[in-house]
Amino acid sequence: MTTFSLTEDQLSAVEAIDGSVLVAAAAGSGKTAVLARRCVHLICDAPERARCNADELLVLTFTEAAASEMRERIITALHHRATEGPADPRVGLQMRLVHTAQISTLHAFCLWMIRRWFEQAGIDPTAPVMSGDEARLLRVRTLDALLDELYATDDPSGHEFREFVDVYGLGRDRVIATLILDLDDFLSSLPDPLRWLDDTRRRITHGADEWIAEHINGLSRELERLGSYGERVAGHIDRHLPHGGYFGQLSRELVGLVTRWQRQLTAGDDPQAAFELVRAAINEFKLEARGGSRLGKDAAENQRRQRDQAKDLFTRLRDDLLKGRILGRYGHFDIGELRDGLRRVSPYVGALTNVAAAFRERYRRAKESLPGGGALDFSDLERRAYELLTLGDDSAAIRQELQRRFAHVLVDEFQDINPLQEAILRAVSREDDVDRPDNFFVVGDVKQSIYGFRLAAPQLFLQREERFDTPVS
Repeated sequence: MTTFSLTEDQLSAVEAIDGSVLVAAAAGSGKTAVLARRCVHLICDAPERARCNADELLVLTFTEAAASEMRERIITALHHRATEGPADPRVGLQMRLVHTAQISTLHAFCLWMIRRWFEQAGIDPTAPVMSGDEARLLRVRTLDALLDELYATDDPSGHEFREFVDVYGLGRDRVIATLILDLDDFLSSLPDPLRWLDDTRRRITHGADEWIAEHINGLSRELERLGSYGERVAGHIDRHLPHGGYFGQLSRELVGLVTRWQRQLTAGDDPQAAFELVRAAINEFKLEARGGSRLGKDAAENQRRQRDQAKDLFTRLRDDLLKGRILGRYGHFDIGELRDGLRRVSPYVGALTNVAAAFRERYRRAKESLPGGGALDFSDLERRAYELLTLGDDSAAIRQELQRRFAHVLVDEFQDINPLQEAILRAVSREDDVDRPDNFFVVGDVKQSIYGFRLAAPQLFLQREERFDTPVS
């Protein structure tokens, strides 16, 4: 058997206990192998207070193939111990238990939950789950019927919808239909979609001042978060990557800039004027990773690796965080342009949000009316699981039972998680339980977030990464 050799940081991640862990690393660096090794460590080698049986692990992946591969990795590692190590009856037990362990996709886990507590979830336990193609066809048919009704309706809702089609679809309702379906996908990724619709309608249609104030506060929070994360990046380079010290210096220069910008936003009596100054500075920002001390031709491979890792950390700090989350969201429009844009779109926001809410209700009824007592789609699995864990009279008891059953929650490709999925995972883990140590282990790489069509929210990974003292493995 070929043994995957762990780096010092990876080994620390595998063996960490009494707290949540995030492993952030580039493609090909062995994140999935680290996850499998941690599973084996937790069931065989961890201290007694953290050790568990294989069927007490909850391991979630994004595809069935990845779940199958993860189970095989764990079985192979246990088999290696059983055949090449000293006799250990515990290893034999774990080899049997791993076959029944909850190692699956998140959707499969949600389906297991709502069928386990079908009465509390309000479903028929035999209700089928539609394929993606079946769900898409039903959604299109449902939306077409709704739009036909709106065209034929001679009341304010019909008039505002037709005007919306004329202005935003240039008279083509297929454009609007696609927009509604995309919005519905987004709403399905949120813990409280109807509240989001109500808040959006209120903020856009009832004056721009509140929205602009929130926009400025949002920039201030992003700058504060970026500064804090940049300090940790620089500290990590200083402690662990001394041959990349130049990039630690650049990281601190960037921290100095964003700290100054954040203070400008909060120090004065005119936040809007401060916003304009900071926005201009962000647009003019340039901090290149050039120069610095060069490594000689005879530099050791370890020195080059440290330099490259430090450069990658700085580049992510500069590009992914600053340009992606700050320049892209806050740098393009001044206050006047924002105010004018809100004024222009406000008449149509009500039309869009009203149609979106009506469509969600129509689609729900369409699924329930299918022959055989109705059916579920993939978004229903997550929604029903979330409601089961958070909204019902039995939610607290169900969460406690799951938290007792699963000693550790481990998630692969966490950069592809959406807000609703994160809420489910947090409810099943112990991160919100102040009386017990955290047990949430995630791996991922924000640069590999490829599931945009599933409404992945890579910022959830970044926000979690920023809370950790050591930002990389």
